[in-house]
Parts: sequence; structure tokens; C-alpha cells
Amino acid sequence: MDTSIIDYSDYITGNYTLPDVGAGKSLDSDDFYTLLLAEISNQDPTDPIDSKDMILQLSQFSAIENTQQLNDNMDAYITKASMSTAAALIGRDVAYLDSSDGSYGSGTVTGVSKNSEGYVLQVNGEAVPMDQVVTITAATTAADAAATDEATAE
Repeated sequence: MDTSIIDYSDYITGNYTLPDVGAGKSLDSDDFYTLLLAEISNQDPTDPIDSKDMILQLSQFSAIENTQQLNDNMDAYITKASMSTAAALIGRDVAYLDSSDGSYGSGTVTGVSKNSEGYVLQVNGEAVPMDQVVTITAATTAADAAATDEATAE
């Protein structure tokens, strides 16, 4: 192959940019091992990879893998904590801001569901996203209302 016709000026001047791999795409452990294997199999036999460099690369990969596992565990914890929080609201009175028209509403939470945006409370037959709740209080029962009325009458 005649290398005299290849223009290396972009590489030398720093104008070279890596190709876009797509939004949200990242390298995973399989990609790392593929690259490491390619590096080892294509190394110059007269100048092999330094064992210290290889150990450093493996330890960096291990740290990245552990961080990813920690992130996955935190995501699972947050999901379970959100579910517990939503379930604890059943039977409670809430006030919420309706984002569609800016008005406030209130009522007792009768159920909870989950959709692509997160947990949704069922209040007075309406679906209310948890992030729209502004006040949470204990539900008022008929006995509580009667006691309050009796106390104010005296």
C-alpha cells in the first residue's frame, strides 16, 4: 500500500473528531474486553504492552463496573422507596396543583398506579402525578368531623 497519498494533516493538527456513536450509546464491559483483546493481539512483539499498564486498565475497568453496579442498586432503591411513599398516601388527604390549568384540587387518595412518568395518585377519580402534590394531611373521618363539630359547638 502506498502511504504517500494518505492525508494525515487532520490527525496531526488535531482537527480529527471521533465519529458519533449515537445518543445514549456508551461502551460496556464487552466493548472494553474487545478493545483490550485487540490491543494485546495487535501489539508490536518487540515492544509488548507493559504489565503495569494492563493492570491499571483492568483496575480502572473494575472501578467503572463497580460504579455502574452502585448506580443500578441506587436506581432500584429509589424505585422501591417511591413505591413505598406512594402506597403510604392511600387514605390520606392531599392538595395538589393541576398543571393543566393552574388550579388547586384536593381529596383523599384512593389508589396508586405507575406509568412512564412515575407514580400517579387516584384522587376524586382523577390521576394526579405525585410531583403535583403540595400538601398531605391525615384523612378526616366522619368521627373526626363529628368531634370537631362538637368541639366548636361548645
